[in-house]
Amino acid sequence: LGALDRELDIEKKGLVDAREEAIRKYEAFIARYSGPNAHPEDTPDAMFRLAALYEEKVRADADDPGDRLEPAIALYKRIIHEFPKYRELAGVYYYLGHALNDSNRLDEAQQVWRSLVCHNDFPYPGEPDAKDLEEVGNAAGAHVPAMYRARRARARR
Repeated sequence: LGALDRELDIEKKGLVDAREEAIRKYEAFIARYSGPNAHPEDTPDAMFRLAALYEEKVRADADDPGDRLEPAIALYKRIIHEFPKYRELAGVYYYLGHALNDSNRLDEAQQVWRSLVCHNDFPYPGEPDAKDLEEVGNAAGAHVPAMYRARRARARR
């Protein structure tokens, strides 16, 4: 049994190392292919996978993720804002709702899920939280704060 436990530990370490390497590669890809260099499908695909890896990492470390899901939440929101025609947008809303729910942001999670099933009656997103802007700024070379400033300026006109 001891040999099997050692083998499992080796496999678990390999999984953690592979996840960390994938995170580094996705972060580099997103930093390079964001903003004017963004590809309409490849960039949000990479962002979606990176958010999932961030979630997987947090959930593997603890039963209660708390605020540690913020980098994933920020990426999901970034996809919604930057790629509103993304083919997997329904999945992004779904996972964003779960991440918000597990971060005890229940009202926002419910609004995300309502928007998923009936976007015309329950629009999402509203104005971003300052906390989200800070996280997005830290997550994979974001250009989102400038986008929000431009959106607010257009709305004031």
